[in-house]
Amino acid sequence: MLNMQTILKIGQLVHIEITDYLGNSSRYPSRIENVGKDKITLASPMRNRVPIYVRIGTEVSIWFWDNVAIYTFNAVAISNDHEGVALFTIRKPDKIERVQNRDYVRVQTNIEVAVRITRDDDEELVVHCKTRDLSGGGMMLVLTKHIHVKKDADVYLEFDLDSERIQSMGLIVWNDWELDSEGIERNILGVKFTTLTESNRQNIVKYVYKKQIELRRKGLL
Repeated sequence: MLNMQTILKIGQLVHIEITDYLGNSSRYPSRIENVGKDKITLASPMRNRVPIYVRIGTEVSIWFWDNVAIYTFNAVAISNDHEGVALFTIRKPDKIERVQNRDYVRVQTNIEVAVRITRDDDEELVVHCKTRDLSGGGMMLVLTKHIHVKKDADVYLEFDLDSERIQSMGLIVWNDWELDSEGIERNILGVKFTTLTESNRQNIVKYVYKKQIELRRKGLL
């Protein structure tokens, strides 16, 4: 069982998911302000910089993450305090569910990547391609032309993510072909990050998490 005392911390960034009477759900960024014996106080969810009043007795879902995984739990709203700092209090949950190891949560995304490969004759080849998916552990790349690179070969990867330049060595874990919807052959590479800095990994994980929220809101995930 997960230890709530070590996972739920003051200052922890979270997302509050609220479902209305029509069944439509929305997520709002928040943070934990206090953790008591029986309740948790958070910054009130905001819409257009205005605090949202959550009806007492409403069940909400809380999503958050740490260096290891993504977590979620359901809780019941027990009070709103909009005097001064807007606060929102929920009953402390009986349990927290660990959704998955966050480093390997994959999301479909289309990002341009420069891949530098050193051939057997020490000649360097730079290929520009797009990702099909991305995670904190690696990426799937789609190339329009086949490159002669063996499994377990080392490559250098460079790409921009939310105005941040990401650089890392990578290991080719598989190299395959497929036909796309137009009948065109594509070279597909699976690449594992091998020298990614922790700060860059955190940037990727945050990006993946945001993309997941966007896809869920659009009903695509």
